[in-house]
Amino acid sequence: MIYQLKGNLLPECFCATGTIYAPANGRIGATTVTNHSIGMITEDGLRVFIHVGLGTVEMNGKGFARFVEMGDVVKAGQPLISFDREAIKAAGHEDIVTVIVSELDRLKSIDHVGESGTLIGGNPLVKLGDPLLVAKTK
Repeated sequence: MIYQLKGNLLPECFCATGTIYAPANGRIGATTVTNHSIGMITEDGLRVFIHVGLGTVEMNGKGFARFVEMGDVVKAGQPLISFDREAIKAAGHEDIVTVIVSELDRLKSIDHVGESGTLIGGNPLVKLGDPLLVAKTK
């Protein structure tokens, strides 16, 4: 399963502390020197690209840290990268987290399974691990 949510929370991928976690078991397929994005290939063969912020490549890695290297095998929930939301905002960028899933022909379905109507500071309150979208392979 892979979870996705725009903004402040990506269950299994993101938590309010600014850490991106592996959304599934797999292997790291791409890293960046600026540590603002990471790519992985799940055990099911889905390619997942996670990107932190809009324009954050211009920060040249300031406010970002990476915990894995290209080729590493990772387990769902393992920390991949961290980021400082305040540093992103101070640099004048959006702190939106984007998750892109490719190899869509391998998908059986993508189901919206939950949402949060509770807001804190204008952001949805969802606990780490709460699924919002679930991608299932064939």
